[in-house]
Amino acid sequence: MPAEGGVDSCIARVVSHAPFDVEPLVRFGLKYAGVLQRTPIDRIEQAAREEVADLVARTSAALTALGADVVSTAAGREATEALAASEEVFPQATLAALAARVRARGEPGAGVAEVLETFVAKHVAFEERLGWMLEGTPREVASSLDAHRETDRIHHSVSSAFRFESRVLEMMAINRIAQSSTIGTFFRSTREAEANPIFRFYDTYALYANVWEWGLDSLRGRRAVARMNEIHGRYYIPNDEMKYVLVQGVFTWLDGAERIAHRSLTKSERVAMFLGWARMGRAMNIADLTDDYEREYAWYEDVGRANAGHTPQKRDTYETIVKASAEGQPPELVDALLLASRAAMDDSYLVSVGYDRPAREDVDAVRAVFYTVGSFIEKLPYTPFLRSLQNNPARQKATKPDELGVQGRSSFMPLARADQENGGFPQWQVPLRTVADAEPMSLPEISWDEVRRHNTRESLWTVIDDVVYDLTAMVRVHPGGEAMLLAVAGKDATARFKAAPHRPGTITFSLNYRIGRVVDREPTSGE
Repeated sequence: MPAEGGVDSCIARVVSHAPFDVEPLVRFGLKYAGVLQRTPIDRIEQAAREEVADLVARTSAALTALGADVVSTAAGREATEALAASEEVFPQATLAALAARVRARGEPGAGVAEVLETFVAKHVAFEERLGWMLEGTPREVASSLDAHRETDRIHHSVSSAFRFESRVLEMMAINRIAQSSTIGTFFRSTREAEANPIFRFYDTYALYANVWEWGLDSLRGRRAVARMNEIHGRYYIPNDEMKYVLVQGVFTWLDGAERIAHRSLTKSERVAMFLGWARMGRAMNIADLTDDYEREYAWYEDVGRANAGHTPQKRDTYETIVKASAEGQPPELVDALLLASRAAMDDSYLVSVGYDRPAREDVDAVRAVFYTVGSFIEKLPYTPFLRSLQNNPARQKATKPDELGVQGRSSFMPLARADQENGGFPQWQVPLRTVADAEPMSLPEISWDEVRRHNTRESLWTVIDDVVYDLTAMVRVHPGGEAMLLAVAGKDATARFKAAPHRPGTITFSLNYRIGRVVDREPTSGE
């Protein structure tokens, strides 16, 4: 029906139509999913040499640990000499034959045989691992593997087959901290997502890749775990919140894949993906984390539902992190990524950040793009693509695990003692089940006169149970708004803090803002 005195309704329909543009997503996939890239063989060779040298060194150390009496036996001397011949060649055949001889003849040195058998098995396993990293694992082979025994191999196969979708699924998963006000508020106070958005994303997944590609027991895997523990150990972090960040990382990915990926994952693939994350999580000292897929998935869903309530802060946190990580990208690409991520989100995620599910035709268009490109990728001949060694937008050369991630405590976080390492806060801390498990720290004495001087949003201190907290980093991100903090700036906030409905995780996170202890009584308004 024609519009009276305006634009004809037929013309309006044409003008208002916004067709789905597949080009940004396709270009993104080809450029950032590694479809057109491969890892240089010389990088893989160098990493393999380092792993072999590590096996030689660990075998020698294990023999030495047996004691002089055992090492001085004929078997001990022979093994030591074989290992000393070259640090870049693991004498697998020689050591295997020596161990077999000791066992068969009952020669002295049973401990030597046990050590040799252990490390020969590790060398055999490493050679097999290099095989599937270099040659890939066909889908029909992967489907026949046991998820518990071949976890990393299946994980690598899935990561290769789903390279295109992974960039959206990973972006969605790494930014899910926004759904939890507790985690999101603490994280935004550090400003790591805003100050280092590109490095945060790519370094995080490079650290993960070192674990899953080379193995938890490898040199690179051990160093990656140590690096993650060093980074997290600079802060007091609640165990349940850290567990949620970890398990949602895999379950958000898996559930999102069911919504937008080019194919469904098999049960074995889903279980192997989960097991890779769970085993890494336990190496990161996360407690109460099991290999039981169903149990942990139910826990993840319970936490998601408990945090499904929407607040403006959650949406602001989500969009701030996403936009920071996409800085410099064309607007149409950012819009396409956001649409794809919304199509992949589960209901509690969508509701918490205040989004409606995209229109059916948009979801279908997203799925069509991923089906077309993803199916094409999975049919291509495999070429080695090891994320742990690959260039990325944040790193233009191969990087060792201990070089990844931030180098110190956030400069935006309070310092209890500026002259001490980590600002006077404990280091190498493990996730905390309760506040009582927190490592103690020495708090300097601060007078009330000094506290009262810090009463602005640029420098905001408050006191709770005689402990001084520097909440300057919290002003712009506090769920209650800056007015709530300004009301207690330079004052005692004990009553207000205890009356507020804080979750246990908030209490634990609050330990990161302590800077001292008051040593005199609070002045009254007449003083």
